[in-house]
Amino acid sequence: MADTLPNVDLDANTWTDLYAETGISVGTKLTVLNLGPPDVFLKVQAAQPTDLSGYTVISRVSSVPFTNNDGDSGAWAYTANANGKLSVSIST
Repeated sequence: MADTLPNVDLDANTWTDLYAETGISVGTKLTVLNLGPPDVFLKVQAAQPTDLSGYTVISRVSSVPFTNNDGDSGAWAYTANANGKLSVSIST
């Protein structure tokens, strides 16, 4: 098992590049778990998103991790009106 990566802090109302924040190579399959109180909006695309259309929501309440696909062009996270926190790891 690989070492646990530091948690990714999310600033409210700002898109965060999960690959850049974790140092994981773009296109690697990720598992993302919401550790913060707000819902987190996730979006797969290469460039920083400009809106909140076409996203997946991961809720802290459900404690269900999200896994993206091998080869995705990018992984972005956003929280509205409150800071958030994610655990991000390479999916096996």
